[in-house]
Formats: sequence, structure tokens, C-alpha cells
Amino acid sequence: AAQYENLLAQAQKMAINAENQEDIPTRRKELISLMQFLDQVESIEKTQETQAIRGKATDILDAMDLVKRVNYQPAIEGGLPESVDIRRVLVVDNDLYMLDGNRGSVLHARLTSQGYKPDPSFKCAPTIEEDKLSGPIIDIERWPNGLAPEAEIIAMDASGNLLFCDPEKSPVPGMLYAPPSSRMENLVGMTISQGDVYILDPFSNAVWIYWNGALGEEPELFFDVEIPQLEDVIDITVNNNELYMLHEDGNITLCVYSGIGVAPTRCSRPAYIDFRSGRENQPMKLERGYSQVTYNPPPDPSLYLLEPASQSINHFSLRNLAFQKQYLPLQKLQVGEATAFTLDPIKRQFVLAVGDKLYYGVIP
Repeated sequence: AAQYENLLAQAQKMAINAENQEDIPTRRKELISLMQFLDQVESIEKTQETQAIRGKATDILDAMDLVKRVNYQPAIEGGLPESVDIRRVLVVDNDLYMLDGNRGSVLHARLTSQGYKPDPSFKCAPTIEEDKLSGPIIDIERWPNGLAPEAEIIAMDASGNLLFCDPEKSPVPGMLYAPPSSRMENLVGMTISQGDVYILDPFSNAVWIYWNGALGEEPELFFDVEIPQLEDVIDITVNNNELYMLHEDGNITLCVYSGIGVAPTRCSRPAYIDFRSGRENQPMKLERGYSQVTYNPPPDPSLYLLEPASQSINHFSLRNLAFQKQYLPLQKLQVGEATAFTLDPIKRQFVLAVGDKLYYGVIP
């Protein structure tokens, strides 16, 4: 008890010193040291006093670092089997689609008053007997209304084999038309913008565009004169004529499509720009890598990137990649890294996966 009282008094003094510190970098360091010191205090006893000090320090750090806390709740009624490893997630109206990386198949759940309820009758998986897909599904996207065949989502394997899946129908198989310069053997992912389908093909050092969803016609190469190296690109997203490619190291290559012979497509590697207190307008040093990127449509056109290690979603502006916010869980969700995420701009919610666990929360 005496040791606890002594350490608590030290923590209270550290908190006052940090709060009164005017130099922002020094204040940040002192707050971080305080949090680490509180770990030591709470190893003896966790009390309302230590929690109050931690809460105030956290609030100050969050304000300095543009952090918002998301109150995530379990999304799936009864949970999912432990064998599931969610690698992609989509929200389509009141339906939830999850790509199970272990089986290479897609799971479906419907929104109820208790969360999302799994739909065991949904089928969207490789079926050897019917030869619908030659390999496990690697990516899924919402299939636009008005394009044939009618479906809620499109699923793709690494060789360009497709499934058009809908909860009310049997899957419809399909296949990408392979351009002469690609064998379509090691595709990594896809994204869809305004009905145009973009396929990431690092093996051929290409991103292919299937205009207006015409997947049975020969695609166009996104690049012309300047073709960046794509061997380490792991995800892509598109805003109009802007292609954002996420590399394994967490950096972004931005390419702007021209479509005009006299003005070729241009690519650049913009640095993330920091806007946190004390680091305004400086290049942002990545502390951890990103694994997925998605485009958020108007009224707030921007990019969201998943940082697996911290289970956070980082928000950046388009083009100059200016840091806007970091969304962290209000409480640690689950041991392990985040494996997938999406956002629902209509309901203003994030959906975040950690292996077989799925959570959703309102965007603050």
C-alpha cells in the first residue's frame, strides 16, 4: 500500500508537469512516459485515481494526435467459427459480405435488431464439381446495379475466374478476358469505380481497366508511357481518373489517367503530410505499415487506410495525402492484428475484422 501511494503521488506530479508543459514535442514525450509509468502503478493496484489520470492523459494525447475513439460492438450474432479469417468485408445496404481467407469463400449476413445474422444458405465459393472457380476467392467488390448479370457482389480468384453472387440466386460463373500481354495467373485484387472495373496484376506489372463492366472484352492498360513498378503493390482504389496503389511498405503511388495521347498518364509517390500538433505540414513518418486502402465518396472524398498492428483506420485527404484523423478502438478489441475493414458512408459506420471477430461502430 505504501509503495502504491508513493507511485501514485509521482504519477500525479508527472501529470501536472505534462499538462503545464508548453513545448508540444516535450509534452507528448512526458504524456507517453506517464502512460508507461501508470502501467507500473496499476501492476500493484488499479484504482479510480489511476484510471482518472490515464483517462485525462489519453484525452490530451488524442487531441494532440487527432485521434478519435470508436465504440465498436460485436457485429455477428453468435460470432463466426474460429477457423474463419476475414480478409475482405463489404456492406451492401443491409447485407454484410465477408471473404474468408482460409477457405477462399464468401460469407453473408443480414442486419437485424441484434446485429448481423449469418445466412447459412448463401453460396459463393469455389465449386469443383461445377468448375465455377479454379481457385480460392481473393477479392470481392459490390457489383453495380444495371450491369449484367444482376448480382450483389462479384468475387474473383487469382486467375481471373469470377462468381456473381446474390443471396436470392445461385452463383453465376464468369471469366475476365485476358489481354495478350498477360496470362492472368497471379492477380492480387480489384476495385470498381463508376461501373469501370480495375484489376491489379503485379505479375504483368499492370492495372487493367474493363470499361463499363465489360469483363468479356479486351481491357485497356491504365498506364501508357510511364509504368511504375507494381511487384509490391497489395491494394488499389480509384477516384474518377486517380488511381491509388498501396505498397507493402505502407506508401502510396498516385497515377492520374489521361486518356489523351498528347498528355500521358502521370504517376508520383507523394509523401503523407502530418497535421498533428507540433508536426504540422511535415512529412509523416510511418510508424507501422498499412494493409488496405479504400476511397470514401462525397460529401467527404478522401482515403481511409487500415493499420493492422494498432487496429486503427487512418484518414487522409486525396492527392496530397494530408493526415486528417486516426480512428482507434475505444478499447482493445481482440488479441491480434486487424485483417479487414470497410466503411458505410450512409450509416456512418466502420466495420472492422480481427481474424474471425467482426465489429461495427459509428464514426465519431
